[in-house]
Amino acid sequence: MATQHQFRRHHPRGPSEEGGVAAPPVDIDDLLARVEATLLADFRRREQVRATASAVTSVIFIGVILKLQLDLVYGGLLLTVFGLMAAPAITFIQEKAFTYALAIG
Repeated sequence: MATQHQFRRHHPRGPSEEGGVAAPPVDIDDLLARVEATLLADFRRREQVRATASAVTSVIFIGVILKLQLDLVYGGLLLTVFGLMAAPAITFIQEKAFTYALAIG
């Protein structure tokens, strides 16, 4: 295991330690501008995702509503068609039942 002295010899931190190069000074305004730009880009990305999710949800909701309306329309049409087809049979049965009731009564 390397001692701290051996480690420092191979990994100098600054100009005082065996000819190392000092880190460039940090410009706080530049650093803050980069952080702000990163946060703003992240916020915009999240807003895009949120807007896309909202649009997809709206499209799905509208699709479900249209599907339900179509089901109701087709279901209503089918009931109407069956009702029109069944009406003569129901009328015939009612007439026979009425005639039978008169004959009995």
